[in-house]
Amino acid sequence: MKKRLALTLQRFITVIVVVAFALANVRPISIVSADDIVGTDSGETLTGGAGDDVITALDGDDTVNSGSGDDSVDAGNGEDTVIQEADTDQTLTGDNTSSTLTGGPDTDTLTDVEEVVLIGGASSNTLDASGSDLDVTLQPMGGDDVVNGNGEDSTLVDQMNEGTVVGSPVTVFDSTTGTTTTTENRIWVCAGFLCSGGYWAKQTTTTVGTATTTTSTQDNVSDLNQTLTDTSLDTTSSQFTSTTTSTTTTGNVTVSTPRCTKWVLGICTKVVYDVTGPTSSTTTTGPNTTNSTPVIITSEHDTLSNVGNAELIGNSANNNMDASAFSGNASIYGLGGNDTLTGGSGDDNLDGGEGNDTLTGNAGDDYLSGGAGNDGLNGGSGDDTLNGGAGYDIFNGGDGTDTLVNQTGGDQTLTDLSLSSDDNFSGFLPEFLSSIENAELTGDDGENNINTTLFSGDTVVNGLGGDDNINTGFGDDTVHGGSGNDTLTDLGGTNHLYGDDGDDDITGGLGNDFLYGGAGNDNILDLFGNNYVEGNDGEDTINTALGDDTVSGGEGNDNINDAGGTNLIHGDGGDDTILTVSGTNTVYGDAGNDNITGGLGNDFLSGGTGNDFVLDLFGNNTLEGNDGDDTLTTGLGDDLVSGGEGDDVISDAGGSSTLLNILNGDGGNDTLTIASGSGTLNGGVGDDLLTALSGTSTLNGDDGDDTLTALLGANTLNGGNGEDTLSAVAGSNILNGGADDDILTALSGTNTLNGDDGDDTLTALLGANTLNGGNGEDILTAAAGNNTLNGDDDDDLLGALSGSNTLNGGNGEDFLYALTGNNTLNGDDDNDLLGALSGSNTLNGGNGEDLLFAVTGNNILNGDAGEDLLIGGMNGSNLMSGGTDNDLLIGGLNSENTMSGDEGEDILIGGMNSLGSNWMYGGADDDLLIGGAYSGNHMFGNDGEDLLIGGLDSTNFMSGDAGEDLLIGGLDSDNFMSGG
Repeated sequence: MKKRLALTLQRFITVIVVVAFALANVRPISIVSADDIVGTDSGETLTGGAGDDVITALDGDDTVNSGSGDDSVDAGNGEDTVIQEADTDQTLTGDNTSSTLTGGPDTDTLTDVEEVVLIGGASSNTLDASGSDLDVTLQPMGGDDVVNGNGEDSTLVDQMNEGTVVGSPVTVFDSTTGTTTTTENRIWVCAGFLCSGGYWAKQTTTTVGTATTTTSTQDNVSDLNQTLTDTSLDTTSSQFTSTTTSTTTTGNVTVSTPRCTKWVLGICTKVVYDVTGPTSSTTTTGPNTTNSTPVIITSEHDTLSNVGNAELIGNSANNNMDASAFSGNASIYGLGGNDTLTGGSGDDNLDGGEGNDTLTGNAGDDYLSGGAGNDGLNGGSGDDTLNGGAGYDIFNGGDGTDTLVNQTGGDQTLTDLSLSSDDNFSGFLPEFLSSIENAELTGDDGENNINTTLFSGDTVVNGLGGDDNINTGFGDDTVHGGSGNDTLTDLGGTNHLYGDDGDDDITGGLGNDFLYGGAGNDNILDLFGNNYVEGNDGEDTINTALGDDTVSGGEGNDNINDAGGTNLIHGDGGDDTILTVSGTNTVYGDAGNDNITGGLGNDFLSGGTGNDFVLDLFGNNTLEGNDGDDTLTTGLGDDLVSGGEGDDVISDAGGSSTLLNILNGDGGNDTLTIASGSGTLNGGVGDDLLTALSGTSTLNGDDGDDTLTALLGANTLNGGNGEDTLSAVAGSNILNGGADDDILTALSGTNTLNGDDGDDTLTALLGANTLNGGNGEDILTAAAGNNTLNGDDDDDLLGALSGSNTLNGGNGEDFLYALTGNNTLNGDDDNDLLGALSGSNTLNGGNGEDLLFAVTGNNILNGDAGEDLLIGGMNGSNLMSGGTDNDLLIGGLNSENTMSGDEGEDILIGGMNSLGSNWMYGGADDDLLIGGAYSGNHMFGNDGEDLLIGGLDSTNFMSGDAGEDLLIGGLDSDNFMSGG
């Protein structure tokens, strides 16, 4: 009986059954009643009974055998299949939401079903799925069937199965000797179905008396012929040859065996042997000839319509299966025997199996598999795949782009005309090729040498196990080394080379390659083309050169070198060493403590996590340290450098643009240095050290207590937040303290120091500097040079140690002093204290009640607005002016004092022991003038009612001038008085 391709259906008629399985991957089925079956949420097989069943599959990929009766199937979620097998007509209509399946008197209702399998019986059935949108498999069995599909969603399945051996043995009896010998009479029979086989009906050696006769009959009992078109499937089984041979060796008895005289359903009439005695001769009827005329045993004819796909399965005989007139996709399996398989216009799959097969794909993109044996594979038109299998094969791809597949393993050499491998006869005898554009070669677990350098097409090569040596040519190749330490080399094309496991050597060619090291410590080289390279696991060495490459080191401590081009390089995990020689490169060290060196081009270098060393001395570069304590160094180009998190050290040789040459410390306590040129240094968060050796750079401390230093050049230093220390060694620099209490120092040059907010300390040692205290109680000091000190807001301390300095107190009660030199001190607003130790100084009190004093030297003291106190210096000459309001002026000791009260009711006291004399002018309003003792006093009341008192033991010249004045001469003095 013909076997079924579909799954064996196991039927149960159950009243109440509870089934529980303890085995893995077997799910329980809940049976509620005799006709109600409920599955689980796992994939399972549910089988209905003979009655009207209600089957609920729930979730999972389920298979349902509904059985007989009017059944209702709700398959639920998942990819579900319903199977119906019946020796009757069957019709399927509907879609996934709701379908109806009829078979004979039964009608099933299907819900949420994705695929249905219809299997016929021994009779002539009609299988009709033309009204369905589901995926349908249609399997007619015996008889002349009608099959109606639903287009590309339907598949016809037909299988010829093996039969059984029948027949009675033939007996030869020798009455003289009493010897009986039996002969096999084996016939291949399939009752009711087509079948075939390769058995022989044969006779063994027979001895009669003194004569020995060897007789043999060989029959190819039944071959399979099958023809598939869009409208029919015709199948015949035939007997082609019968050969009878008789040989008499000695004696006078001849026994002959004729060929079979008749075929009835594959059963041959038995051969009769008649031996009458040792001295007689009898020959049975039938000529000793060869008959090659085919005799049809039986046949089938199926009628098809709208069938999109077909699957034909032969058997162990010599099958001739022809689908050349079928427009769908056909899968044809010859199995055993010497088969001839022919595809049609669709995308076909031809599998010869064992034996010496001939496969022809014709149109479409076909897959041809010869299997074991010496096969001939002809692809025809279309893009075909030809797999010869074991044995000596001949390949003809035909039109299209065709692919040769060789999976026999061992050493292999492929050219455009031949394939030589260990599997071929006579060692490396080549198999012949024609019209083959691509190839797929597979090694084995040994050490394979696979060479395709003389093949012009594209190849896919898999070395599998062992230490393989694989060389490919100028096509677009894909190579897998597999396990073992492999050597992969490609000459050209766009290639994908995978080292896989082991320590591999991988060399790309002239094209654009994709190279993957895989596990192990790999050595990867690609000098040409635009390449993509991955080291993957292990400590890899990667060398690329002239193209635009993308490189990924993968895990492990990798060594990556690139000689040129526009490249993207990732170190990935591990402590990597990355070097670029030239070109425009983008490099990421990623995880680990990486060492990255840029080349001659304009590079982007990023250290990633870890403590990285990043160096690029040439070009206009961008360097990022990211996490970790990084060291970043750039050269003379216009660079952008960011340290990222961690305590970083950043050095830049210089550049020409502050917009392009940027160093960012970001997080952590960073050290940023620029050697020359124009740059911008940003300390970011943390206590940073920023240094400009020369040039015109901008240094921004940002947050934290930062130290900013400009050695030479015209730099701008911005402390930002925090208590910062800013220093300018020389040059013309601008120092801005920013928020909080900062220390600003100019050693020389023409610098501008701005304390900004906070209580700042500003110092200029040499040069012509401008110091601005800003907000807060600031300390401004000029050690030497020609400096300008501005206290600005709040109560400030301004000092000039030497030089010609200008000190402006600004708002607030300020203390201004000059130790020596020619200085100008301006108290400005509020009550200020101004003092000059020596030198030729000018002190201007400004607004407020100011105290001005000179210790020695030739000084000018101006009280300006407010009630001021002016004290002249010793041993010099003092020019003192009270200004507005009521002022007190005291002449200097041993000095020549010129004193003017100006406006207000002023008090002027001449200096004692004046080397010269005191010249005192009361000015407007009612003034008091007191001459200095032991001096020469010249006293003038000016306007107002003034009181003039001559100095003790002095020469007093007194004039009241306008107003009602009182003049009193000094004791022991020479007084010259005039009322005015």
